[in-house]
Amino acid sequence: MGDYFKKDAVSYTWELITSPQWFGIAKEKLYVTIFKGENGVPRDAEAHDLWVAQGVPKERVFEMGAKDNFWQMGDTGPCGPCSEIHYDMGPAASDAGHTDCKFGCECGRYVEIWNLVFMQFDRKCRREVESAAEAVDRHRHGAGASYGCAAGRDFQLRH
Repeated sequence: MGDYFKKDAVSYTWELITSPQWFGIAKEKLYVTIFKGENGVPRDAEAHDLWVAQGVPKERVFEMGAKDNFWQMGDTGPCGPCSEIHYDMGPAASDAGHTDCKFGCECGRYVEIWNLVFMQFDRKCRREVESAAEAVDRHRHGAGASYGCAAGRDFQLRH
């Protein structure tokens, strides 16, 4: 995977998505999520601080629970917090006709374009996690959403 982890993954991702040399997506259209801490696993304070250090305003960093921001492959094994980047497609993208909804609304206005998974734990049993011998990160992005945002296109994704 490379010889880097959370600090570099956040930095490289933010540069790729926002730099005019790469995707050039407007920073003011982006929101970031981190894991808020649940089920005996602590809040991902490191990811929060890293996003803020990249220049993401604190009010655009949202804390989400395990359902949205914690990845595991099964009841046991590698697992860890996720950090996602979402793009605001504007009021016209709202399936519900919302004109003033806020981030977190599930009307279709806010689209996940990138997901960083920090596999830093190893779940030994249903409730117990311990630090992994070697931390790994995994990048995942919605190609259509990422490229559409980079091209400045207004579009709507249908499931």
